[in-house]
Amino acid sequence: MKPSSFNSGTLQLIIFVSILFTCSIYAEDKPLIREIIINKKDSVFRHTFYYDESRNKAMENRYYLNGYTIFPLSRTEWIYEDNKCVTQREQVWKNGVWKTIHLINSEYNGIQKKKEVYVQVTDGIEKAEKDVVYNYENGVLESILNSRLNKGNPDITQRISFNYNEKKQLIRQTIMSGNNALQPDTSLMVRYVYNNSGSPDSVILTNNIHETKINESLTLYFYDKVNGNMTSQIHKKWNIQTSKWENDTKIEYVYDHNNRLIKELYAHYTTLFWTMNTMYEQIYDSNGILLQKIMYKPIYNQWRKIYTIEYIGTENGKPNLMESKYNFWGGETGQYVENFIPYYFNDEIAIVNADRMEIKYNLETTITTNILFGTDRLKIYPNPSNGVFYISLEDSYIQHWEVYNLNGEIMRQNNNAYRTGIVDLTGLSDGLYMIKATTDDNKELKQKIVINKTK
Repeated sequence: MKPSSFNSGTLQLIIFVSILFTCSIYAEDKPLIREIIINKKDSVFRHTFYYDESRNKAMENRYYLNGYTIFPLSRTEWIYEDNKCVTQREQVWKNGVWKTIHLINSEYNGIQKKKEVYVQVTDGIEKAEKDVVYNYENGVLESILNSRLNKGNPDITQRISFNYNEKKQLIRQTIMSGNNALQPDTSLMVRYVYNNSGSPDSVILTNNIHETKINESLTLYFYDKVNGNMTSQIHKKWNIQTSKWENDTKIEYVYDHNNRLIKELYAHYTTLFWTMNTMYEQIYDSNGILLQKIMYKPIYNQWRKIYTIEYIGTENGKPNLMESKYNFWGGETGQYVENFIPYYFNDEIAIVNADRMEIKYNLETTITTNILFGTDRLKIYPNPSNGVFYISLEDSYIQHWEVYNLNGEIMRQNNNAYRTGIVDLTGLSDGLYMIKATTDDNKELKQKIVINKTK
C-alpha cells in the first residue's frame, strides 16, 4: 500500500479496524465471496463478484433490487497481466446497455507501479484527464506526481514526496498542491516518529505558508509495555495565541486476556478535564468470532446502549450476516439503523455503510469450472453461471464471441471494441449453450456453458 495524504480521522479508523480484526493470510483453497446483499433503509443493493484463475477480483456488478425485479446500476472490471492490474474499467447501465465512463490504465516496472492514466469516456470517445507518476529510489517510493493533462501535456497539480529513516520507515511526507506544485506557496508536511518497537509514537501535521511553518495537529500513541497493544491515542491541536499544544480528543482501548479488543472509549477535552462521550463494546464467542459491537452514550450519568451491530451466523470462519439495530436509548428498539459495518472481504478488511448485509461465497474451492470441449477450449467461468460469465484473458485477447443454443441458433454475439472478458447473457433462459470466441490471432475457442439462475 502506498502512503497517502494524512487525515487524522482516517488514521483513527484504520487503527480501530486493525485492532478489531487480526489480519491473516487468506488460504488459497478457501471459497471467495461471490455476492453481498446490502440493505439501506428501504433500498436493497446486490453486489456480485467474479475472479480470475489467480483469484484476483476481475469484475464487480452492482444492482438495485425492487421486489423480484433486478435493475443494473454499475460495473467495474479489472484486467491483469502477470497478476498486476493493467486496466480498471468503470461502466454504468444506461438506456439498456453497459456504457464505459472511466478507465484507469496502469504501467509497471517489474512489480512496482510507475504510472496511472485516468481516462474519461464519453459516447465511446476516450480523453485522458490526468496521470499519476510514481518515482522510486533504492526500492522505496520517493514521490508521487499528480498531473492534469492539457492537450496531452501534463501540468503537475500535486507532488507528494516521502522520506525514510535507515529502517525504511516513513518519517516525513510532504504534500505540495496548486498550479505550480513543484514550487508552491503552501504545502502540508506530515512527520512520523516511532518507538523502539517500530510502532508509531506520534504524527505531526504542519502547514508551510510562504516559508512560514504553522503547526496544525499532533497525535500521540501509547502502548502496553508487556504485550505491545495500543492502549490509547491523544489528538492535540496547536494554539496559535499561546504557541502550545492543547488536548482535543482521546481514544482508550481495553483488551481481554486473549488480547482481543473489547472496549473503545472516546473523550473530548473541555477546559481542564476529559469528558467521555462515546463507548463501543465488542463481544466474542468462545472461538473468538465477533458477535456484537455495541455503541453507548452517557445519559443520566450512565452508559446507555444506543445501537448494536450483530454478527449472525458464520461461514468460512467469518460472520456472513450483519445487522445494525437501535437499542432503547437510540430509537425504536429493534429498528434497523444505517451504520458503518466492518467485515472481511476475503482476505481484506472492508467497511460498508448499511443497516443489514449478507455475504455469500462460491461453493467450489476453484475458480474455473469448465465443461471440456475438444482441445481448443475457452476458459470461461463461473460455469454454470446465473447469466454473467467471464473469459480468462491470461492467454488471449478475445475480439468476437457468439453464443448458440442447442439448435445452432445465434442467441447473442458481440464484437469487443476493447479488451474485456465480460460475457453478459442476462435475459437468456436457463439451459445449455455453446460459446465460440475468436482471438486477435484468429484462433477459434469453444466451450459449453450452462445458465442456472439458482446459482
